[in-house]
Amino acid sequence: MGGHCAFSDCLESLPFITIIIPVFNEEEYIGETLDQLEKQIYPQHLMEIFLIDGGSTDKTIHVIAKWCENSGLTIKVISNVNRISSTARNIGINSAQGEYILFIDAHVFIPSNDLIRNMANSARTMNAMVLGRAQPLTPPELNDFQTIVAGVRGSLLGHSTKSYIYSDHEGWVSPVSIGVMYHHSIFENSERFDEFFDAAEDVEFNYRLESKGYKAFLSPDFKISYYPRKNLSGLFKQMFRYGLGRARFTNKHFKGFQWEIFMPVAALFSLLIVGSLAFNKDTFFAFLVLTATGYSLLIIYFLGVFFKTRHLLLSPFFLLLVHIGLACGLLAGLIEGVSIKLANMKGFFYERN
Repeated sequence: MGGHCAFSDCLESLPFITIIIPVFNEEEYIGETLDQLEKQIYPQHLMEIFLIDGGSTDKTIHVIAKWCENSGLTIKVISNVNRISSTARNIGINSAQGEYILFIDAHVFIPSNDLIRNMANSARTMNAMVLGRAQPLTPPELNDFQTIVAGVRGSLLGHSTKSYIYSDHEGWVSPVSIGVMYHHSIFENSERFDEFFDAAEDVEFNYRLESKGYKAFLSPDFKISYYPRKNLSGLFKQMFRYGLGRARFTNKHFKGFQWEIFMPVAALFSLLIVGSLAFNKDTFFAFLVLTATGYSLLIIYFLGVFFKTRHLLLSPFFLLLVHIGLACGLLAGLIEGVSIKLANMKGFFYERN
């Protein structure tokens, strides 16, 4: 949805927008992201961009400095000594002058030069306090590894069924999975991202907004694409962080518990139990083989979007890695939550005695 009036007619009523981009070692992508923002069909004097750097050790800062030499955009680089993205978001909010604040990651592909205009027009015409966007892993020029990761995570078995991040829906929806742009007034009462979170801080923040009655306006016109991880270790670390973030979310907001999020934990324990028994009895070994075969066939069925045999054959292993990474992160987060509660209980009884 691009609004109900011509761009020139709406110019005087367009909002000033602050764009906040947390960065850390993004030399490969940050230049392209800034190029795509500069090409946006939106008045440059109505945009400011904050790059919140978590102490990059690669050439990220050099790339940004070279890029800024020939740009007319208002760009400010701010240090984030805490490094994590939740802190970066709060640092940006504290300096933002925009009527609306938009969060964008550094490693994204913006497919349309109308993104900012579409969001600004919809914010006005729909009187939206929160806007959301789909975030598929489908930028151009992916290698085979990234293509498999994108297909696996975009499948019904690779993400929450309650999420809109792969949706083409347009309308008012829950902000929990997709809220990215907010009216500045939301932050005026010290509403901030929880800096205990290193991942899923947006989910936790949007959940609090939903509990206060906020909805997000979602449109395919706001869609941007994220680049999948390029190797196994990067994918595992990303899924571990997601799992840890989700566990911390559940520890903090048990009413927001979603049983499907913890299915990877059950699957991991099942595999470990059956696998350990397989070393002792042939029947369990046979059961393990059947389980693995069934699992693979199920994955191939849900990932039938792949037309290349090598993708279909590798996809079960990639999804297994996704689930193991999530499961390990979830378990770490649950153990952490129990430890914190026990420590609090110990402190409470100590104070009373």
